[in-house]
Amino acid sequence: MELPKVAVKPEADGAVVIVRTGDFDLDTAGVPAAACDRDAAGAKLLVLDVARVAFADSSFLNR
Repeated sequence: MELPKVAVKPEADGAVVIVRTGDFDLDTAGVPAAACDRDAAGAKLLVLDVARVAFADSSFLNR
């Protein structure tokens, strides 16, 4: 299992890119939610980059 990581990248145009990597399941689903709540609350556009997510169960879709 690869530990989940979330990086938040604010863009100049008001967009925020949330980059997720690793494995996400019920136990780690709160990691990206916390990043969105904390760092992307005022974003005009939220982009979710999941290209490097190795595994995600259905709880990944709820956050």
